Amino acid sequence: IDIGGTFIKFARLSENYAIQASWSIDTFAVTDSEVFYDSLVAKMGNLQDVKRITICLPGIVSDDYDILSKASPRVKSMYGTNIAHEIRKRTGLEVFACNDAHAAAVGEYQFGSLKNTISSFTYVIGTAVGGCYMIGNSVQKGSDNYAASISMMPLSFEANKPIWTYTRCSANALFYQYHAYSKQPLPSARAIIEAAERNNDAATVVDQWVRDIARSLFQVSVAFNPHRIAIGGGVSNNPHIVQRIEHAYLEVVQQYLHTPPLTTKVVCFQNPAHAHLLGVAYLANQ
Repeated sequence: IDIGGTFIKFARLSENYAIQASWSIDTFAVTDSEVFYDSLVAKMGNLQDVKRITICLPGIVSDDYDILSKASPRVKSMYGTNIAHEIRKRTGLEVFACNDAHAAAVGEYQFGSLKNTISSFTYVIGTAVGGCYMIGNSVQKGSDNYAASISMMPLSFEANKPIWTYTRCSANALFYQYHAYSKQPLPSARAIIEAAERNNDAATVVDQWVRDIARSLFQVSVAFNPHRIAIGGGVSNNPHIVQRIEHAYLEVVQQYLHTPPLTTKVVCFQNPAHAHLLGVAYLANQ
C-alpha cells in the first residue's frame, strides 16, 4: 500500500514481486485516525491469502512504525499513531511500514532506473517533495530519520524567512502558483503542464516551476553528490517535462560549477506507477 497525500495505491504482489492486481482510491479526507484506519482496511479487499501487509507513507516513520510527523493534510490524522499496531489489530496480519520516498528509492534500485548505482538520490514530486539518499542499496536515514527530507530544505530565504522546497517544487505548488497567477482554472498540475504548450499563463508558471526544481536539484548535488538523481512522482510519466528539468539543472550546474565538473546524472523513474509498492515489499523481506 502506498499512502499519498492525494491518492492511496494498492497492489497484490507474489513472492517474486510480480504484481497480480493493483487499484487506487482518493486519499480519505478525514481527521480521525480511527476512521482513517477503518477506511483503509475496508479498501484492502479480501485478505484471506495475504501473508503480510506492507505500507509506505509520507513523513517520518520510526523503526518501530510510529508516525512522527504530520506530513500532508489528508494523512496528518495518522500522526502520533503506530501504523503497524493499528493495521495489525484490524487484520491480524504482520505489518511493515516505511517512508514513501525510501520505498520508491529501493524500488528503483532493485527494479528500475537506479540499478547498480554507487550512490543515488530519489526526488519524488507529489503533494510535497520526497527525498531519499542511498549508498549502493542502503538507505541513509540519518540520526533521527531526517536525512534527505527535501521538502523541509530551504530553497531560499525572503525577509529572513525560509522558502521551503515543497512550497515551490511540488505538484501542489505548481497548482497553487498557477491559480494565483491565472484566471483560467485548470483541474490539476498535470493539466497545467499539458496546457503549457498552448496557454501563456501555464507556460510562464511551468517555466518558473522547472527552474525552481533545477535549483533544488543543484542543492541536492552539492549536498550529496550522488551518481544519479531519479525523478519520480506523477511528472515521471511525462518524459518531456523531466527532460526540461534535466536541461534546466544542467544550466545551473554549468553556471556555478566548472572545476572539477559535476557528473551527477538526472534520470526518470523506470517504474513510476509501482516503484513505491515494489520497494516497500522488498524492504519488508530484508
